[in-house]
Amino acid sequence: EDTITPQTEAEVLLLQKTLGRSGHDVPLEVLEDLTVPRETKEDHCHKKQFARLSAMCVVDDEWLQEGTKFYDTDSIAVGKPVKIERLVQVTNEVLEPTSTLWWNFGMRENDRHKKYFKTVLVIAVTFLVLVGVLYLPLFYYLATPMAQAGGSPGFMASQVQGILLGIAGNVLGITTWNSVCSLGHVKKPNQDIHFVRFSTFTNFFNTFFFLFGGLYYYVSHGFNTIDMTVHGHNTSTDIVSEWSLFQAYYNFLMPGWLFSGVLMGRVMGTVMPVLQNYLLVSVVFRMKCLPACLNELLVKFIPWNPKPDWLTARYAEHIFEPPEVALAWEYGQYIVTPTVCFMALFMMGPSSWQVFAILTLWVLFMYVMHRMTLHISKKQMAGSYLEEWAERAWAIPLATILSACGFWGVRCEKLGQPGHRASYWTAFFLFVCGMLLHWAMLRWFGNYDEICFDSYDATYEDVKQALTYTWFNTNPVHVLKSNFYPEKMGDAAIVEKIPFEYGKEYLFLMEGTSNSGKQDIELKKPQRKGGCVPGIC
Repeated sequence: EDTITPQTEAEVLLLQKTLGRSGHDVPLEVLEDLTVPRETKEDHCHKKQFARLSAMCVVDDEWLQEGTKFYDTDSIAVGKPVKIERLVQVTNEVLEPTSTLWWNFGMRENDRHKKYFKTVLVIAVTFLVLVGVLYLPLFYYLATPMAQAGGSPGFMASQVQGILLGIAGNVLGITTWNSVCSLGHVKKPNQDIHFVRFSTFTNFFNTFFFLFGGLYYYVSHGFNTIDMTVHGHNTSTDIVSEWSLFQAYYNFLMPGWLFSGVLMGRVMGTVMPVLQNYLLVSVVFRMKCLPACLNELLVKFIPWNPKPDWLTARYAEHIFEPPEVALAWEYGQYIVTPTVCFMALFMMGPSSWQVFAILTLWVLFMYVMHRMTLHISKKQMAGSYLEEWAERAWAIPLATILSACGFWGVRCEKLGQPGHRASYWTAFFLFVCGMLLHWAMLRWFGNYDEICFDSYDATYEDVKQALTYTWFNTNPVHVLKSNFYPEKMGDAAIVEKIPFEYGKEYLFLMEGTSNSGKQDIELKKPQRKGGCVPGIC
């Protein structure tokens, strides 16, 4: 049950027309078949009659499904709330229970769409702040004077640039994540896909702005200066200018951006939160040396915002819980980093191969670092949709290579005339062709004809013992009702008193801790294989 307010006369006329479209009197029924509570008899009589929508329509920027019930149809007017009863729909989704964001249920689709604009605005404002506070001073006081003096970023300057870019990237990433989480998705795969889209775009924009802003002097004086035609005439200045551009680009990538920035991101994402939370908790709850007003302020920076006068064990556990294996945070970087390295193919240098040798080392470095991070991380479900999107997005770095082939084809007079700027549209055309070719190959060879499920069925208890989580123990409302209101759930209801959470599987390994109906279920402890408990490791 809900209310909706028509905003225009057109919406009122549309409702009146849709409610009477059947050609006969609007069907009237009593409210006895509804399950909504009725406080008083007068209120029941007030909502006694209703009319159903005969077709979908838009009211107050919201789609109302066919069959939606309207009460008090005679009083529909602009700006006046109307009582309605929304339809409950069941959708056929292949979704894991742990991938359901229960706390976002109830958010309307139009409210979620309105928040998209706010999300884009917050990310844009954050980027502009980073430009004014970080990027412009770096370009003005470090990058441009160094380029005008004929030098390129050395080891220390490259380290500083990589660390600053890593800090800026993490600030943008955290802002993007918080903004996407506020959209109210009920399915975690959808939330992850939206985050990857936003983060990949912002990562691209942030990296290229930082990169070509810092290398603007080299790009303006050294890009495409060597004449590759048969009758071309080049001076030593032309050759040195283009080679200097490549050298500055290489110094930017190695080691600052590829390694130092990544390490800074890991430190900010794993080490710094632990140290910061430990310091704040110690000051507020152990030392207790600050006045109450400052403690009230400090707890705002502690996760879950505990009360300043007492820290429960549950709050402490949440504050120091390990980070999750968030694959959505990784895909954007794995698309942007190869693309940036492949951009070196558009520059002429005596040692271009070194970029790809360093990229190979970066792959090994990331693999080792992720294997180490997994030991201190919390499991998280991602879903196949995120992987499919990443495979489609991999067309960007692959198309960059094909675009570089077209660029050099124009410079060598094989695919156009270097003197005509229009010839360089060939590179963009090949970029688009490369993306379309990759998507076509995925469509033809990368998709299954149909979704394949197990050929045999299993009982609910067998599946529960194998997975531990169910649709009942992952639903916080159902767990609360099982603990505090089990007598109203019925004899056939499945009672789950222990909420499932990754890292808390040991609660379900004890015998008799969960029950279904009125009989206790004895969950046997799984056999250890290789020193690892299945389902936990």
